[in-house]
Amino acid sequence: GFQADAPSRTTMPAGFKQLVLEKYNPYRVAKITGVASDNIIALAKLFATEKPAVALVGTPALQYTNGLFNALAINTLNALVGNIDRPGGILKQRKVMTAAGENTEADGFNRPSEHASRLGASLTDRLPNLKTLFIYDANPAFYRPQSARLTKWMEDIDLKVSFANVWDETARAADIVLPEHHFLERWQDVHNSEQEPLPIVALSRPVTAKPLHRTKDFPDILATIAAEVGGPLAALKIPPAQQLVQGYFEKIYEERKGTVFTDEFDTVQIKVLEERGWWSNPHPSFAAFWRVLQEQGGWWDPAYTYSEWGRLLTTPSRRYEFFSQCLQAEIDGLDEKQKANLLAVLDEPMAQIPFPHFHTPRFSSESNNYPYFLHVYEPISFSGGSGGDLPWLLENPAATVGEPWEVWAEINPATAEKLSIQTNDRIVIESPYGRMKAVAKVFPAAPPEVVSVPLGMGRASFHRDIPATGANPLTIVSPLCEPFSGSPALLSTMVKVYKL
Repeated sequence: GFQADAPSRTTMPAGFKQLVLEKYNPYRVAKITGVASDNIIALAKLFATEKPAVALVGTPALQYTNGLFNALAINTLNALVGNIDRPGGILKQRKVMTAAGENTEADGFNRPSEHASRLGASLTDRLPNLKTLFIYDANPAFYRPQSARLTKWMEDIDLKVSFANVWDETARAADIVLPEHHFLERWQDVHNSEQEPLPIVALSRPVTAKPLHRTKDFPDILATIAAEVGGPLAALKIPPAQQLVQGYFEKIYEERKGTVFTDEFDTVQIKVLEERGWWSNPHPSFAAFWRVLQEQGGWWDPAYTYSEWGRLLTTPSRRYEFFSQCLQAEIDGLDEKQKANLLAVLDEPMAQIPFPHFHTPRFSSESNNYPYFLHVYEPISFSGGSGGDLPWLLENPAATVGEPWEVWAEINPATAEKLSIQTNDRIVIESPYGRMKAVAKVFPAAPPEVVSVPLGMGRASFHRDIPATGANPLTIVSPLCEPFSGSPALLSTMVKVYKL
């Protein structure tokens, strides 16, 4: 896809090189980004000459309506400087052997051929006639923008089952709550991010002799449901949770790579041997491996093998392509009406869409009535959607912003002065979709045109020790989404701010 005449890309009129030269000289990029062209040129030279250098896609870049195109453009920088599969560059984690059930056929909703018809569609649009809904390890009634629409949609579903072990917002909207064990009471394997080059799988095991309440492991709950319902479900053979986890690690053991967590000397020895095609096995049987694994707490593979291009580049050409073949396949799967709808949303040539390029993001309102960008972010106390049920974490923000149990808004000093707002003032943040209350925090690092609000407060009361706290900024966030994945564009909302 780099040159216009690339044989793997015969349906497209222009290559990536031509697209960049025609549309993205430093002066036009300066107008797009607000960064001076001299700085752009200096940064480009530095990135191309300093080794190693790496360009990473941060979460905020993905939270706009053009998030996918941002990711494509940023990752392409690594390919342009030869930074793929190089020390200090972008490395692809080797896939760890999967557990039993890896060959299970996906249902119609999850088959890739069905995915194209769901482009840009929300959950409520894709499943209009759902009869039964199981919700596991998720709380969409809190973490979904405009969640009132989702809970309204859930009212029409005959049976809604939550497996939450805390009384969260989604559990409140369910018909039945079948709580799974607390994480300190259950068996589970925990993987590191696929963005990290070396695979790590930690083992979590119960630390209590028996559960505190009448809860079960999630697989055991499913097995009980299948047995009670009968019919085709009765044929499902779902092993107990410990057996599932143990079977998974047995697959890893049989792969003959890596080691259980061990000291630095043994790790270096295993790494050196494995990089030379050998594997040192200190455990003569899986039973011995499993015993040590429980003692040490996990497994990892310290060796990374470079230049395994068959594993790294799975394109038909076995080369890095400067356009997204997955995105092209999605577009090719659309009918004419769907293509017309997509073009109406993106408003750009169809042939340009699979290429890394700048696509102007959309915002909820850019009128003078809503002059500020709403920046919703996750403090570390509530990162990953957890922590809102723990009193200590709810009090933790007091150490930095002095505001426990309440949601705050960070405002630039010049903006605060313009609005006659001071720290600790009660304010209202209003968007075209609603309004919320917060405590003002005048913060010098806040950009003048941005109001930053943390996500994780504003929870319903979980239990008697934790009252309802603050406000949820997602209630005023725009319903705009990234058109291909349907991911919420959390940073696409414009707001106004005034004192209460």
